[in-house]
Amino acid sequence: MPESPTALEKAKYNICQNILRYQREKKLSDEKLAQIIDLTKSEVEDILFCRIDYFTLDRLVAYASRLFEPLEIEVVQAKNKKINIRNGSKARKDLRVSL
Repeated sequence: MPESPTALEKAKYNICQNILRYQREKKLSDEKLAQIIDLTKSEVEDILFCRIDYFTLDRLVAYASRLFEPLEIEVVQAKNKKINIRNGSKARKDLRVSL
């Protein structure tokens, strides 16, 4: 992910990570996961390596919904975080998206 990811990039990354976690927990090969999601092996690898620029959010949600039935996506405002800058600190709010 970029150094300062947008909310969209974070959401896409989170979905990719959940798909990867599902694969590991179910002990699925890339080929089997591709079969379940109905994608090619190379497309699944792009998801598993979090190549978020290759996918739109709606496509990733569609793929995740094939694994997680029923799928629910929640958008919540995260707490303020302090980030260090050269002359002090600055408050920043992050968006958290969870499946």
